[in-house]
Amino acid sequence: LVGCCRLLSRPREVYMAACMSVGLGCLGVVVGLRMDSFVVMVVFRAISGGAEGANFLGQCYISRLSSASVRTELFGYYELGTAVGLISGPFLASVTSDWFTNFATENGEPALWATAALACSLFSFVCLGLPSNEALG
Repeated sequence: LVGCCRLLSRPREVYMAACMSVGLGCLGVVVGLRMDSFVVMVVFRAISGGAEGANFLGQCYISRLSSASVRTELFGYYELGTAVGLISGPFLASVTSDWFTNFATENGEPALWATAALACSLFSFVCLGLPSNEALG
C-alpha cells in the first residue's frame, strides 16, 4: 500500500516506465518465439501485462495536468483512446501479418514489433511533450 501511494505521487515516471515495459515485454516474447521457449514467452508476457496494468496512472497524470472544469472531458478522450486501442489491436495484427515476408509471420512476430514500436513512441511523447511532475507543483 505504501509503495502504491509512492507511485501515485510520480504518475508521469511510472507511466513512462510502463510504456517501456510493454515494449520490452513484446520484444521478449519475440525472443521467446525465436528460441522456441514457452517459459521465456510467459515471463516477458507477464512483464508486459503488469506494465499494462500500471497504465491507469495515466489518468492520475491527466488529473494533475488539468483543471477540474475540463477533467471529465479529458478522461473521456483517454477512455476513447483505450477503446480505439482495443478495436485497432486485431486490425494492427492482421495488417502487419503480411509485413516482413522473410520472417515466419504465422507466429505474430510483426504485430509484436509494431506494438513495441507504438509503446516506445508513447514513451517518447510523454517524455518530450508533457511537463514533469515537479512542473505541476
